[in-house]
Formats: sequence, structure tokens, C-alpha cells
Amino acid sequence: MKHNFFLLNCRFSKNTADRPIYRVTYPDTTLNRPFNWGERYYFYNCSRDGEIFRWFENNLTKPEADKISSLWTFDGKWDPESAAGPEVLKYNFDGNNLLLFFNEIITVINNPVLKSDSNKSFSYHSGAGSNTIRFMAGSTCTKVALAGLKIMNNGKLIGTTASIHERDAELNF
Repeated sequence: MKHNFFLLNCRFSKNTADRPIYRVTYPDTTLNRPFNWGERYYFYNCSRDGEIFRWFENNLTKPEADKISSLWTFDGKWDPESAAGPEVLKYNFDGNNLLLFFNEIITVINNPVLKSDSNKSFSYHSGAGSNTIRFMAGSTCTKVALAGLKIMNNGKLIGTTASIHERDAELNF
């Protein structure tokens, strides 16, 4: 595992010692972890109350500091700042049942009811904690009944991928 430390726009206190970040090593070398890649400490636009130390001078060249984001930090595999909700990948009808297949695992809160523009209602049945959520209607369903679906009954369908936002499911077909 490689460790990179990026310190951007930091302001260090006047009590900061003139001693750069360092790797702790132990006299008993069996306790030391491998240090395969050397020091990877990057600074950009850092300052200090009092004397400026050479060890935190700008040394970040790639990527440019303004390109660093949470998405960049996780190599495009996860964006904890994303507010986009889970999306329905596909849906199926099974008699009176509507199955919604999402692009991630869904948490179900408060027994949601889906209501369409045509006043068709679908009551939550099962699937919390999976990417397939089952709703039941009082009669056979068709695609027309899905127009304008909204979540009612104080219910929620939210994504479980970690984020700084609660991400409500998108019911766009």
C-alpha cells in the first residue's frame, strides 16, 4: 500500500517545529513496515505564522492543485461528494408486482408507496438491502402506470454507497 499525503492551502501554527513529516521507524526492525515508494509528501500554498520552512514549500506539480477533488482522490471509483441518487437500470412487471432494479443497493425507509400520474399506487413489498425492490399494486400493471412515479407515505428509497449527502433514488424511466 502506498501512502501519499497532500497538504493544500494549509496554515501551520507558529508552534510548528521546523521538522518535516517523517516516517516512524523502530529499533526492532521487524516492527517496521515496508517503505517501497519513499517519501510522498506534497505541499501546495501552505503557510505558517512566523518563519516559512523549506520542507513545506510548493512541490506539487501533477496533478495541479485545483484538479484535486474527492473523485480524483479515489481514482474515479468513488465520489463521496456526489449527490446523485441511485438510478433504476430496468424494471419488470410480474402480475401485480413491479420490480425495480437499481444500480446500487437500496435502503428502504418507512414503507414507501409509489403513486403515478394516473393515480396508480404501488406499495412496498420487499427487497430492502438489495438492488431489487418489489412493489405491489392492486391490479395488473403496465408501463403507462409508471408515468410520473413519486414516492409517497413519507417513504424513502436511498442509496447505500457512502456520501456526504443522503441520496434519494431517481425514478426516471
